Amino acid sequence: MKMRYDLTLDKDSFSLAVPPDADRERLPLFMPSGGQYHTTPAYFTEREGLDSYLLLYTLAGCGLVDTAGQALRLRPAEAVFFDCQPHQFYRPGPEGWTFRWMHVSGSSCAAFAKRIHPQHPDALPVRDPAAFGRMFDDLFALLRTPSVDLDVEANLASTRLLTELVLSRSHMRRSGAVAHREDVAQAVAFIERHWQEKIDAGDILSPAHISPFHFTRLFKEQTGRSPYEYLIQHRLNMAVRDLLQTDDTIAEIAVRNGFGDATQFIRRFRRHYGTTPATFRRHVH
Repeated sequence: MKMRYDLTLDKDSFSLAVPPDADRERLPLFMPSGGQYHTTPAYFTEREGLDSYLLLYTLAGCGLVDTAGQALRLRPAEAVFFDCQPHQFYRPGPEGWTFRWMHVSGSSCAAFAKRIHPQHPDALPVRDPAAFGRMFDDLFALLRTPSVDLDVEANLASTRLLTELVLSRSHMRRSGAVAHREDVAQAVAFIERHWQEKIDAGDILSPAHISPFHFTRLFKEQTGRSPYEYLIQHRLNMAVRDLLQTDDTIAEIAVRNGFGDATQFIRRFRRHYGTTPATFRRHVH
């Protein structure tokens, strides 16, 4: 197996594992590990040759995933399930990434993967994010308080998660693509092209055929943030990159990333990270 990674994570991230056991590994689905990660800009995983399948599910932000030659953006309430034998690479997008994950192996994995992604791995919208979240909660609860029947209970919990993805694919086929998904994608692309400019929510709001209120709700459902919150987060992410990679002054970084002046930048930065840009730079370096 080839693997390289940077698992620099924010607080509240966790991972849980099931002890290896020959009998467990003969089950149709065997779940060796799972967890929830709040990534930092440095986080990435690249590997190939792992005898496992991986479920990734975005809670907030966006993940950039390259697997089996497919590059995709995994936005909130979207999941992907893929074989870890081929090369894969995933990392947070500019807005950061919070996601849940589950490694699973067993004789049923390939069949589930084919039903979930009939053509190739893609970002699949989960039909009921609240129910899907509870299924993950149940799985994590099992792993935190293991019982003598952990193997079959984890098998059942994993099967529920993957079955829900199969049903989400069927639901997507019946209902068509998520409403206005392309409109939201265009708004995201606009922000990521123009974040350095003087823009506000009005510049990135809805196309003419959608009310601003409705579009803001759709945007938040698909990205986890309102358009303006997404803009501010993107500016902060770019500013963090400049803090770490340049020796520019705080004022220069503030202006370059659309904050207007250092005072506004420091206020926004402190509100989000709980410290000032200068202190952040000193401690990280």
